[in-house]
Amino acid sequence: MLGEKIRPSRSRPSSFTLMFIPHSKQSVSSMSIPGWFLKIISVVLVGIVISLIWFGFKYWYMRESIDELDILRSINKKQELKLKSLETEATKLHEQMQEVEFLEKDVRNLLKDGKLANRSGARSYRDDSLSGKGGGPARPETGERKFMLSLLGRPSLGEQSEEWNTRYSTVDNIVSYMSARTGDMKEELQVLKEDVEKRKDYLAARPYGMPVIGNITCAYGYRDSPFSGGTEFHPALDIAASYGTSVVATGKGRVIFAGYRTGYGRTVIIQHAYGFRTMYAHNSSLLVDVGDIVQRGKIISRVGSTGNSTGPHVHYEVLSNGVNVDPGIYS
Repeated sequence: MLGEKIRPSRSRPSSFTLMFIPHSKQSVSSMSIPGWFLKIISVVLVGIVISLIWFGFKYWYMRESIDELDILRSINKKQELKLKSLETEATKLHEQMQEVEFLEKDVRNLLKDGKLANRSGARSYRDDSLSGKGGGPARPETGERKFMLSLLGRPSLGEQSEEWNTRYSTVDNIVSYMSARTGDMKEELQVLKEDVEKRKDYLAARPYGMPVIGNITCAYGYRDSPFSGGTEFHPALDIAASYGTSVVATGKGRVIFAGYRTGYGRTVIIQHAYGFRTMYAHNSSLLVDVGDIVQRGKIISRVGSTGNSTGPHVHYEVLSNGVNVDPGIYS
């Protein structure tokens, strides 16, 4: 149509030409590059840039991970040292507790098969605590050491701090428990010491054995009287021995009588602790005075035949809380 403008075509070039113009008088050179090749080059360059960015990010992340790993390694090492220190302390405490427990058991077995007065109730508490009763922490059946070692397995490097704290707290509780038990056992041993001292005093005061070596000519109980011919109760043992033989105290005590007594002749009476009293009669001579403190085995007199006696012997009586008892029980 007349008057219509003809627009030029804008099709993209299929290739590009690179011209190389030297500064010298050499001829100009050129190189034709296809358009598709430039597209490929552009895509490759973009890919390289993206790869560089991605590798840069990964490198930065790895550096942070390595730093964090170093921190965790340092923390784990310190915590492992703490756990090992606790293990050592707990092991020592456990061994000490075992030694003390065995010692206490041996002492109690020696002292009347362990049947001593348990005034504090501490031993019962200990048995309950070890079995998990009475609110005390239970000790595992296999012992604190085996249980503790099962908790102290070496953790992997990736374990979290919270797990370490839990493990540390658990072992620390075991150490605290054994420390508390050590304190309890100290109190128990103090009670045991008092029991031993009382038992020692009791055994020292309790009449034991015979005051003289000889033959028993008249036992404790009813007998025919050698003087009246009738039946009478004989509250003692008559022990025949040679004239002048030493007579010894059968227990620790204080002399409350030393003199002549009607029917018994020269007599010694000793008051012992825990309600015991002993009497030694028909002596030829006395070797102690009233108020003397004597120990078991102390010579207090000599065998004689003073008073109502048919021959040299010792009339030996034992009273418990004011009541005559058979001296043979304490021989």
